Amino acid sequence: MMDLSWIYVLFAFSLTLVLTPVAIAYAKKKHLLDHPGNRRSHQSIVPRGGGAAAVAVLLVLTLTLLPNHALLPDMVVSSSILAFFEAVLLLGLVGYFDDHKAMSNRSKLAVQVLACSIAIYLLWVSAPPNPYIGGWLIFLALLAMVWLTNLYNFMDGSHGLAAAQAVFSGLLFAWVFHTIDAEPLVVLALMLASVSAGFLFWNFPRPKAFMGDVLSGTLGVAFSVLIVAAWLIYQLNPVLLCIVLASFVVDASLTLLMRILRGKQWYNPHREHAYQRLVAGRFGHVGTWLVYQGLNFLVVLPAVWLAQTGKINVYWAAACVYLLFSLLWYAVYRNRNDKKNNIE
Repeated sequence: MMDLSWIYVLFAFSLTLVLTPVAIAYAKKKHLLDHPGNRRSHQSIVPRGGGAAAVAVLLVLTLTLLPNHALLPDMVVSSSILAFFEAVLLLGLVGYFDDHKAMSNRSKLAVQVLACSIAIYLLWVSAPPNPYIGGWLIFLALLAMVWLTNLYNFMDGSHGLAAAQAVFSGLLFAWVFHTIDAEPLVVLALMLASVSAGFLFWNFPRPKAFMGDVLSGTLGVAFSVLIVAAWLIYQLNPVLLCIVLASFVVDASLTLLMRILRGKQWYNPHREHAYQRLVAGRFGHVGTWLVYQGLNFLVVLPAVWLAQTGKINVYWAAACVYLLFSLLWYAVYRNRNDKKNNIE
């Protein structure tokens, strides 16, 4: 008999693949359209919010996991699923409303902090006692979760890039979780990869829809919950999972830092990320997609495997990956041509 987790994976992919056109039709009917512009990387009108179907599928399937005692036999596991569900629900809702009518940054940040705080509380109170984890570490984890939620949104600006990263990250997260017998987290990670793959079909290479804030913010918070759950409940070093997301973390973080240092309004839309510069240059959307996936498979995947199998220290692995990606980011930044490519 097929393992129950793979049934969830197949459902997640198939339902997202089938229901995304419904979300696209809804977006067109409500005139939720992204038009080309100087601060956008696309050249045609594309419906946004197509990721609503993926979020809906993720919520329904995650909710059905809670009473499934064959797969989730204890309260600790149920708490991790509940934390995942509430974070996806709150970020999905705020993203849905933001796609319809732009919300203020303060309102969105308040919901993000609330969702991450609830998730951390649910995970912390149900985790095994650990004298090395104090309040200040929990606070740093909260800040990291909020940042990861936002940076994933920042990195959603090129055809298929954010969705493909979610597929790669979900699969690699699932492998890491399997090595530590965190099977419930394996199911969640595989479902994230599956709904992202289902949406990717409609988003690359020529997008029929953009995922919108409804999915981009949801993916960010979902991965952050998995990282914290693995850290608190299964005592997995979170640095290992941060390697998986290195390309997005470096691009978003260094770009934000550079905009702040240059005195720009960092919270405004722009096209200064490395991936946006590559798209505006010679690479285009497909070339940029290939660059990031190539880095994932040639750099990130070996580093995670070497660190998890104990062949290299996880901190050395993370330092090497982040240093390499930072140098690559700087090389792209130095080769910029802001006026020619309308980057600001």
